[in-house]
Amino acid sequence: MYANEKNIQILIGVLKRKGIREVILSPGGTNAPIIQSFQYDNFFSCHSVVDERNSIYYAIGISQVKGCPVVCVCTAGTAVSNFLPGMTEAYYQNIPIIAVTADSSPFLLDQLELQKIKQEYIFEGLVKGKTSLPVVVDDLEEWACNRMVNEMLLELDHHGKGPVHINIPITKTLECSTQKLPFQRLIERTDVRDINYKFLDEKLFHKKVMIIVGQGLNIDEEFTDLCNQVYKRYNCIFSVETISNLNCNGAVSTYVLTETNAIGNDKDVIPDIVISIGNHIASYNLKNILRGYRNNIENWDINESGCIRDPYWSLIQIFEGNAKDFFKRLLKNAPQEEQQQNHSYYKKWDKLYNCAKRNTQVFSSISIARKLVESIPDFSILHTAVLNSTRVVQFSDYLNAHKIKYYSNLGALGIDGVVGTFIGEAAATENLSYLLVGDCSFFYGMNGISIRGVRNNVRIILLNNGGGEEFKIKMDYPDMEKYVCAAKKRYARGWAEDCGFQYYLVNDYESLDKVLQLMKRTSDTPVFLEVDINMDVDSKVIRNIYSENRTKVYSTPGNGLKEVVKKALPDKYIGKAQKIYKIIKS
Repeated sequence: MYANEKNIQILIGVLKRKGIREVILSPGGTNAPIIQSFQYDNFFSCHSVVDERNSIYYAIGISQVKGCPVVCVCTAGTAVSNFLPGMTEAYYQNIPIIAVTADSSPFLLDQLELQKIKQEYIFEGLVKGKTSLPVVVDDLEEWACNRMVNEMLLELDHHGKGPVHINIPITKTLECSTQKLPFQRLIERTDVRDINYKFLDEKLFHKKVMIIVGQGLNIDEEFTDLCNQVYKRYNCIFSVETISNLNCNGAVSTYVLTETNAIGNDKDVIPDIVISIGNHIASYNLKNILRGYRNNIENWDINESGCIRDPYWSLIQIFEGNAKDFFKRLLKNAPQEEQQQNHSYYKKWDKLYNCAKRNTQVFSSISIARKLVESIPDFSILHTAVLNSTRVVQFSDYLNAHKIKYYSNLGALGIDGVVGTFIGEAAATENLSYLLVGDCSFFYGMNGISIRGVRNNVRIILLNNGGGEEFKIKMDYPDMEKYVCAAKKRYARGWAEDCGFQYYLVNDYESLDKVLQLMKRTSDTPVFLEVDINMDVDSKVIRNIYSENRTKVYSTPGNGLKEVVKKALPDKYIGKAQKIYKIIKS
């Protein structure tokens, strides 16, 4: 029987899928369920070595002759320390050894627990990778455990061979009564130069494909043309945001639909294959949506480091290299005969996008961002601060202003550094450079505009709503202004003028339009525009747009009728009306 501990089951399952058979077992109590699991499964070739000092060397000998990775298992405590000489030898001989060490709960460290030592970092500097698996209780821990095991196995031969260390805390039970291992996902890695592109073409051609474009890509005309060719050949969409900086055929601004839940429960929008390129995306909910269908989706990630990046919990293939080379080779090796696509997948997303509400007449951050994007000259830079400033720009028609270059500090998503980063970007170009920033972010990093040599191409638009509106959008409870939102209305005029900026303050559309037009012109000084908006009004506008998209896009005539009736009739008649509706419907 297999161990009942899920982290052990996951380890065994991934090793089997990877085809790693040779296992060296040293006796012990804490590692007993690991031993029994290997011993129970005839797939593995098990060897018994009592002395942990010799077990790694024994494994080295097998690996050298057979040319394969070898697993070594030991119990907790100083047994792990006895692996050290052999792991040192394996590291300097580039031998792929997998040291599996049993452990007890991490919470018991330094608490006078018997046979509990610091095991996780014991081979520091002598392994290509190390991890301590979680105790698996829920889906998140199960996904993490599978990913960690895959990461370690991929490191065995990534840019040279060598040993890895997998530490397994066993906290619940030593019982082994599980008869069948759960299926385990195997993540594989292939260099873009070694891919069977004909196989990929055949696989992609009959599927709904979502290409998610993150930030940090070098988007030029050649790359855009490649994307146009990919769209022409496959039933795909390019899921883009402002920071994707890609405008090609098949591009859809999915942020508006996923963040407002406008796609509802429509499974037709769920892709079969997700190809992820670039780095971070701003959307939170796109990740959540795709995770919900992770058992039905394949994620292929293209990245130059070859590391595991699994935000959608469905990664099965890493293509090590850059996206441009991947698309070039895919199109070059695809059959040249024309195969027509009806682009049904793109049409579905595009129709939803066109139905979604994206604007408001209320003077608010969303409408201000739209006017800003419409006014910015071609080839300008627009840096948006994290969270709300990046959010509201997604609701503009930025794909029609595709000659703007967008930036945002999404890497660590911190409030600090926004102003300084932008000033650095403006210093590196002759073109007009705009910053859209909220008051919390600006005042946090306000020293950035005092950097010596701020250039005259700098244009700052400060959305001043008097606090952390982000939290008011997502939460609503009494007395949150003081601490959660840190509400405090103050203005930047004095500091901006002291730093040499031409300063403007507006609170209506007419004044806003005039200053935005002034900002397009060359000037002798940098320009600072402060827009005075109300936090409560602005957060309500955003929540209303989210709410309308959730109900509007997928409301049927029947559902719409029911909502009208519920609003028009007194409460005491609602029940009778519902009964009448059921009779009519039947």
